[in-house]
Amino acid sequence: MTTTQQLSGREYLRVSKKKGQSCEEQHADNIRSAETHRIMISAAPYIDDGISASKYGRKKRGDFARLVTDLTSGAFTDDVLIIWESSRGSRKVSEWAHLIELCEEQGKLIHVTSHGRTYDPRNGRDVRSLQEDAVDSQYESYKVHTRTARNAASNAADGRPTGRAPYGYVPVHDTRTGKLTDWIADTTEAIPGLSRADVVRELFRRIKAGHAMGAIARDFAERGIRNASGRPFVPQHLRSMAVKTAYAGIRSHHGTERPGTWKGLVSEADYRAVVRMLNTRTQSQKRRPDGRAQHELTRIIRCGKCGGPMRAVQVKGTPCYDCREHGCIRIPRARIDEFLIGTEEQPGVILAFLADESRVYAAFTAAPEDEARAEEIRAEIEQLKGERSEAERTKTATVGEALAMGRLVDSLTEDIARLQSEEQKLRAPAQLADMITPGKDVARRWFAAPVAARRAVARMVLAPSVLGEVRLMPVGAGRRVDPVDRIEWHRETAQPAA
Repeated sequence: MTTTQQLSGREYLRVSKKKGQSCEEQHADNIRSAETHRIMISAAPYIDDGISASKYGRKKRGDFARLVTDLTSGAFTDDVLIIWESSRGSRKVSEWAHLIELCEEQGKLIHVTSHGRTYDPRNGRDVRSLQEDAVDSQYESYKVHTRTARNAASNAADGRPTGRAPYGYVPVHDTRTGKLTDWIADTTEAIPGLSRADVVRELFRRIKAGHAMGAIARDFAERGIRNASGRPFVPQHLRSMAVKTAYAGIRSHHGTERPGTWKGLVSEADYRAVVRMLNTRTQSQKRRPDGRAQHELTRIIRCGKCGGPMRAVQVKGTPCYDCREHGCIRIPRARIDEFLIGTEEQPGVILAFLADESRVYAAFTAAPEDEARAEEIRAEIEQLKGERSEAERTKTATVGEALAMGRLVDSLTEDIARLQSEEQKLRAPAQLADMITPGKDVARRWFAAPVAARRAVARMVLAPSVLGEVRLMPVGAGRRVDPVDRIEWHRETAQPAA
């Protein structure tokens, strides 16, 4: 369509990615074309920068929706809608057809700068030309999407990295093609003496040790450790980092996993343990407003009258346990803690249980994947024991042969001990294996662990299926009873008294 009449026009500018024809470049081309066709741009443009117009796009186009609303309501008062090319308007046939119909209803023209032409939606031939562009654009989107999906699937099958490198890694690109080839550890200093890759390793190490996300985030902030955007880490961000398979060198795609071509910052075993811990952490732990756990046993031991959780309080300077829900019971805390936890020299019920490895491993069932690996290790142990027995029975002719055979027996014994330790850890829950490993000197590890780790372990041990749930029972008015005698154990199955 050509006209000698001066028309007013308003632009819709859109670009999917930062590369290619930018909105600024489209605007400059539009101005030149509008002048040639006697169109005066009279209002600010509608702009959707960095947003796809295909049906595969996930972001909503806010200004496109505003344009449609303005056309529908009559708020679009200019004569011409100006777009750089048809695909800038939409890559969906239905959406593009709706826009053309709105322009027809409102008597608006459509100027496409790349065509050097102004179309009249009331003209059937013009509409057909615009619709043909829409069909071509939608098909092009389909081809791009299919190609991208195929490449993503191929990269996943080969274990190659894709997308933006996670914090702690830097991307490596082919110098000739520019394609992403690898992720390597980021040695950039987050703070003096600590690289970004080391920050990730510390995060996993501290989660395994039982540190709460809030505590880690606070510590990072105090030390000046910032995320890639230069802002302090928050607990939610740290948690999302801790569940990324990429940090274990694992490529994940649509729920399937395979070894990646890059080197993990942490071992797969550590990654799996951390994920298990995060998935099993309860949100019901009593915490102060600053997010730190108050005491090992708050909200774990319960009121024997109402069944509600007990909290730790101070009453006239005396530490007590108090029924949180109804105030049914208040009882001095020191004697209960002494009995249930104890000290390194005089361990209580929990520490005595954790010190007895055979009881611990008999009380818990491993996850299916851990159980399978534990069975494999058990087979290895039996094989090594057989080799050791054979070596011990072997008769030697010389002192040198005897010494060599002795070294072999010692080596096999060390391997057996190492595998036995690994088997025991696999058969124990992640919290016990990774935070407070059971064993004779467990009391030392208990008091060195963060309160959050001790709470997690206490919650597991004082479960009805293990030692039993602890309930503090009421007593009659005026009666003086040892607080320990007020403990009642609630168990799922009959077990020896704790």
